[in-house]
Amino acid sequence: TIEFLDFAEPLGITLIAISAFGALATIVVAIILLMHLNTPLVNANDPLLSFSLLLGLVITFLCSIVFLGEPQMWSCMTSQVALAVGFALILSSLMGKSALLMLRARAVKAVKAAVKAAKAAAAASEQSPDTAVIAPAIPQKNDIDPIHPRHQRAIMIVCTLIQAVGCTVWLILMPPHPVKNTAAQNIKIILECDPGNIIFICSIFAYDILLAVLTFAFAFVARKLEDHFNEGKSVTFGMLVFFIVWISFVPAYLSTRGKFMVAVQIFAILASSFGLLACVFIPKCYVLLIKPERNKEELLIPRAKSRDIAAASSASLATTSSSANANGTTVSTVSLD
Repeated sequence: TIEFLDFAEPLGITLIAISAFGALATIVVAIILLMHLNTPLVNANDPLLSFSLLLGLVITFLCSIVFLGEPQMWSCMTSQVALAVGFALILSSLMGKSALLMLRARAVKAVKAAVKAAKAAAAASEQSPDTAVIAPAIPQKNDIDPIHPRHQRAIMIVCTLIQAVGCTVWLILMPPHPVKNTAAQNIKIILECDPGNIIFICSIFAYDILLAVLTFAFAFVARKLEDHFNEGKSVTFGMLVFFIVWISFVPAYLSTRGKFMVAVQIFAILASSFGLLACVFIPKCYVLLIKPERNKEELLIPRAKSRDIAAASSASLATTSSSANANGTTVSTVSLD
């Protein structure tokens, strides 16, 4: 008996339907973003990275279909390479977004540190009125975004190209190819894809894991940004779903045989792709379609809490007043954005 996961059997039809639905849902999200392209929410964190992320999701949804059917030379090569490059494009786009969010979070933290220093300066001026204490300047709006969108795009392009070059070397030297596995089960011949070289395939997907870890680390730092739409929190949840799916995939994959190994792999691809699509883009679509009043520039700028800014203002003014009374002149001013 020859066994492989066929397109025509119920399991294959179900997987094709789920994959097609995922690709269609991703295209619908892209259309929604295009319809609201000039709004503050879409432009808040480089829309080009959002579209490259959606492109990667379409690739991963569609490449899962290539795993079905009788393994051929072209299908073995296409499925593995498309999966590796697709996830590299997704994760590098998320890493570019998360890098900016992390730097924004650090800038807001600097604002809070300036607030604390201003309070300390005010207290010191009250205790020693003869000593002029200069209140520290609070970081301005231009300090919130330390990197330009072109830097984010460069991160995405370079990280994806590294994966593409690695896959090209893999295909040239020892490409995946179909084999007949007679060792797994005595009564069946299992048609499957041999990765060609275990070192190559481990290196390719270890690179994707590295991108995922960096993306999660950047997003985790930015998860507490003080704005009304926290994309860092959405990316953090998406990466948690990604890790949970693939951690549970390993024991499930190793405990199955035959065509069900392919089915488990496809389920892992689809589940992780749906998780990222839902966590990253459903909050955006909710604001764009259901709560358009939240899609405003002033609601999307990360900043310190209003009470902290008020405290900084009062502390700085107290410091200035105390210094002026001590020396007869005003020794410092504070500009608040």
